[in-house]
Amino acid sequence: MSLPAIIPVHEWVAQPDHHAMKRDRQAAFLDAISQFPGITRACNAVGLSPRTFYGSWLKDAAFKYAFDIAVQMGKDKFEELQRERAEKGWDEPKFGSKVVDFRKVGGRKIPIVETTVVGSIHRFSERLAERFLEADSPEKFARKPQTEVSVNVEIITAKLAEGRRRAAESHDALPTQPALGPATP
Repeated sequence: MSLPAIIPVHEWVAQPDHHAMKRDRQAAFLDAISQFPGITRACNAVGLSPRTFYGSWLKDAAFKYAFDIAVQMGKDKFEELQRERAEKGWDEPKFGSKVVDFRKVGGRKIPIVETTVVGSIHRFSERLAERFLEADSPEKFARKPQTEVSVNVEIITAKLAEGRRRAAESHDALPTQPALGPATP
């Protein structure tokens, strides 16, 4: 399967109106994007191609304005959901398994296991709560910037040169050893 050819955006505008979205499709798309702000996901939810969406988005200023509002509504809804998870937490299912039967396969007994929800664990996200606190009250909760370190390059360069000079002097002061070569019999 080959990938479709990429059509430049300016060519979409020049195409006939059969690529434009009807008002009822626009309304369905705007409703979908306000529920989950992602173009591909919203297009899939209403059976629309992204190409058709972008064609209408470029041509129709009223649709573009409504789209911006719907996306912001979706973002607000998502933020509200995340804030609720940070404040109230959520229930995460806990699973349990038990052997319900055995089946004979190739002379061996294989257990048949059934997995069910046996309860739940209430979870909280401290990191999510921290992020909201940082956003809501940055003067109180924002992370402090890392300490800046200023370096005087000239001093470091001079000390490095001094160290190299000392290493060379101490190397020259070492007694020379004969080179290791093949052992003579």
